[in-house]
Amino acid sequence: MAATHTTSHHQQESKKETQAAQSSKKKDSSEKASNTDSEDSANKDNESNDSSDNASNDTSSDTSSAADSAHHASYDQGTADWNAQVGAIASATGIDQNNMVIYWLGNGGAPNSSLARVAAKSAPSQKYVVHLVYKGGKWQAESVQKP
Repeated sequence: MAATHTTSHHQQESKKETQAAQSSKKKDSSEKASNTDSEDSANKDNESNDSSDNASNDTSSDTSSAADSAHHASYDQGTADWNAQVGAIASATGIDQNNMVIYWLGNGGAPNSSLARVAAKSAPSQKYVVHLVYKGGKWQAESVQKP
């Protein structure tokens, strides 16, 4: 019965962390949208002044964007996707994978978004919260909350 209570408690913590990450992400999105509008306006001015560069447009971002949307996150321990996420978490926190305790790694509120709670084995009470996103064909830390 104690395990059920612990799982429930972790699920509640995870839900709160996911909601916090989503709230933060919405704020970031609205800030990015206002920045993008002014950048788009500047880009349109530049495009009209120099149309000769249009023939050499780079489509690599379109290709990786399509590949990113086709990606399906896996939270099965030991899979290539799981291992890639753990690697990104290790890089973002500075905790060696062999010295890491993963308390939770799961969906971060969107298809290619993950949320993790981890700590070093030597300091298990100092938990990091890491928000990962899959873009450019790999998992990357979007934010890290240090203990």
